[in-house]
Amino acid sequence: MNKFNIISLVLLCFTLSCNSVDNNQTADKSIPVTSSNPKAIEFYRKAQDNLFNQEFSESKSNFLNALRLDPNFILANLQINESNSLVRLNFIEKARNQIEKGNDYEKLYLNFIDTNDKEEKRKIANNIIQKYPNYVEGYLLLIQTFNNNQEREKGVKKLEELIKKFPNNAQIYYQYIRFKYSGNQNTIALKRDVNFYNEFLDFSDIVYNKFPNSLRILSQLGQIFRNSINFDDATRPEKALSFYQKAQEIVNETGSSQKIQLTRNIGRTYLSFGNLDDALPYFNEAIKLSNNSGQKVESYFDLILAYLYDGNYFETIKLIESFEKNLSTFGLTEEDILKSKVGIYNYKTIIYAHANQKDRALNSYQKYVQLSNDLINYYGFTGSDIEIKESIQKLRGSNISRYRSSSPDAQLWTKIWISILTGDFDLGLQLIKTHNTNFNSNLPYFLGQLNIMRGNIDKGYDILKNNSFGYFQYFKAQALIGMGKPLVAKQVLDSVRQLPAGSIFTSLVSKKAKLLHENL
Repeated sequence: MNKFNIISLVLLCFTLSCNSVDNNQTADKSIPVTSSNPKAIEFYRKAQDNLFNQEFSESKSNFLNALRLDPNFILANLQINESNSLVRLNFIEKARNQIEKGNDYEKLYLNFIDTNDKEEKRKIANNIIQKYPNYVEGYLLLIQTFNNNQEREKGVKKLEELIKKFPNNAQIYYQYIRFKYSGNQNTIALKRDVNFYNEFLDFSDIVYNKFPNSLRILSQLGQIFRNSINFDDATRPEKALSFYQKAQEIVNETGSSQKIQLTRNIGRTYLSFGNLDDALPYFNEAIKLSNNSGQKVESYFDLILAYLYDGNYFETIKLIESFEKNLSTFGLTEEDILKSKVGIYNYKTIIYAHANQKDRALNSYQKYVQLSNDLINYYGFTGSDIEIKESIQKLRGSNISRYRSSSPDAQLWTKIWISILTGDFDLGLQLIKTHNTNFNSNLPYFLGQLNIMRGNIDKGYDILKNNSFGYFQYFKAQALIGMGKPLVAKQVLDSVRQLPAGSIFTSLVSKKAKLLHENL
């Protein structure tokens, strides 16, 4: 278990000084950028702050303002949060054509975003740090490379060093909170371990006092408290709501587009505590507030997940079909419609499979595959399946609609999943082998689920016993029941039924776990 006692908190507070900081991202000086227009640089810096605070409409506007003044602004072209992926490629190409006029950081940054190889990214980030040791940008890129659970502890230690080096940088704190307290294992620990929860409670006060006006920090603290919700402690949702409401006060005053995401997060908080009726008005309000296609699509999918989290498959499918029917009325681009339809049929496939509607699941799967390939063709992605997968991974935007599941590996992954759920176990095993051959992944969690559903309970449990992902925990609990260990199963189910709302995986098993827990 992570150790961060009160002595450490006091030392950290003393080291950092608990004075509040008005600036968010730019409290420390930034690496100089290549642009001859000071006003363009000013817009660019504002865009970066907007992007950090998830004010995506404002960020794009400020990037575009910078590019109107300086069309060849390298970093503005590389970093603009353009949702249309083909347009974004044009921005990147313009930067690429100017890169020889850029400084060392800009050249290295382009190399960083050009590669998907983690070790190569880390090498580039360390090169930036070596050239610009007193600027935060290289360190933040380095932290991006600690992107799996095995390296989480390494990331925490590095961020503790960076907090001392950049004590007024909100991005460093945000990453520290994310590494130290988010993620599936930490979520479970926050629910179960009172000492770990109290550690975060104390640290949240320090961070809030230091960054009382940072939307990203306030939202992140709210999210961690939301993830920590324990049905035995009513103060936890109250803490989550208090941070979201502090952020709401800021956006109500500034008119920030972050209001939509905050409204959805408040809905998720009520939902995570089992109050669908209290949650629904917030999801519907987010849809009404959405002033661009991306916000509207994300808000609709969040509403869909709310019904799924409550275990109502019929209402969920009905809402999905209504959403699909009205897509043409939302002012969406061709790309947005294709991405939405990929998500719609991916959701339908998965939900029908969980509802034991095999024919409907398979029909939806065929439509999902067709739409996925249409999206790949729309982007013009070619090459091997792995190359197409890497191209899709580079697409920007929220994946609540699961449009990235259009990649060849995800199509096969989904077919494995529904084969297991609908009882076609031999096909599932065959496809797992194919996935391992084609994408070098043997999918042990699916092997565990398959064996449990097939009746090989001991084997399935042995595969899943160290798996902490909430969705597969539900099947581990079923195995424990079959092994005659209902009390242990009940402990597992207690965690699953309290998983926070917001993902399709959690939404598929939360209500089932709740009902099974009650029956035990």
